[in-house]
Amino acid sequence: SVYGRKAVWYRYGTIRQKDLLTAWVTHLVLNELRIDGYPLKTIFAGLDEKSPKEAVWKVLEFSPVDNPRKFLEQILLKYQEGLVKPLKFFPKTSYRFAQLLKRQKINPEEAVDKVKSVFIGNDFSKGEFDDLYYRICFENSSPLDQEFRDNALIIWSPLLDHLKSHEG
Repeated sequence: SVYGRKAVWYRYGTIRQKDLLTAWVTHLVLNELRIDGYPLKTIFAGLDEKSPKEAVWKVLEFSPVDNPRKFLEQILLKYQEGLVKPLKFFPKTSYRFAQLLKRQKINPEEAVDKVKSVFIGNDFSKGEFDDLYYRICFENSSPLDQEFRDNALIIWSPLLDHLKSHEG
């Protein structure tokens, strides 16, 4: 929905990476079209994934993008690639990987080690690899390889570069 100078997304639940990616693509389209009266900023409100029991609201904001076509093309190329063969793109794991590299400046090897628990899971939560489709496609390969790393950064880096977070 468009309200004033911002496009607004909300989810009365935890903000999921796939929701964030959908909002990002819409944001890029609005920035590419640049229609008079339509916003160049987008906000997304939802619950913080770190504290679902406390129900802490989080507001994310995408800033205007100078060259949105470039990022849309990159996403579309990855989508087309995924239509031909299984794409090593796991939304939660790849988002966390990109966050670690971009925001915490951790080296790629250490970041992969840290995201393994998101991918594989642990005693307290399921991992993305528990998804049957991921298991079928990638059980005989190394899913968190260089291809995974490249895909994660191509898709998530521009989003993270244009993302601000507001708690409360």
